Amino acid sequence: MPIQKINLTVDQAAEASGLGRTTLFGLIASCELESIKVGRRRLIPVTALDAYMERLRSEQNERPARRNPLADAVEELSDDQLRRVVALLGLRQLPEQERGAVVDSGGAAA
Repeated sequence: MPIQKINLTVDQAAEASGLGRTTLFGLIASCELESIKVGRRRLIPVTALDAYMERLRSEQNERPARRNPLADAVEELSDDQLRRVVALLGLRQLPEQERGAVVDSGGAAA
């Protein structure tokens, strides 16, 4: 039965995690990833690598969904500004998903 490793070299951790060596050394230097120095060797406990990846997963799941900056900008326009933009672009109407109210071809908000 093969022995389960409890520590990985940086190269092994890079291969196991899909991260690059430089990224791993940066995480170690910033104390985001625990490591152990034994002589000249730098070892990363498997539990530390697992904990780091789990932290990333939980942080990414907590973040709100990304918003579309164009949609945000359109939402901030007054109805008059929106009518001017629509006229300048030669649009008949602005898609509803980009603005709560749809502007019809007559320029009035629906």
